[in-house]
Amino acid sequence: MLPLLFQEKEKEMNQAVLRIDKNAKLPLYYQLKEILLQEIRSMQPDEMIAPESMLIEKYGVSRTTVRQAIAELIAEKYLYTIRGKGTFVADRKVDLYK
Repeated sequence: MLPLLFQEKEKEMNQAVLRIDKNAKLPLYYQLKEILLQEIRSMQPDEMIAPESMLIEKYGVSRTTVRQAIAELIAEKYLYTIRGKGTFVADRKVDLYK
């Protein structure tokens, strides 16, 4: 059984589910990354994203695909992870001095 927070998020996400086109020329991880980016933009900083297992089931892709998409979003500072806790939306405030 999923925690209540994820059950509510799952309902919201199913209302406007974006699909991955396995026949497209774009790599699957890139398509997933773009979908996740749209979802992240509607979330608050420090809000947890869905676990890998939920993303795998929802989008019908492999764990490798999910991890690659998430890794790129982490590298681009859209997400951060806390080991043993999950993956969270990063605060996207612009630092003009870096």
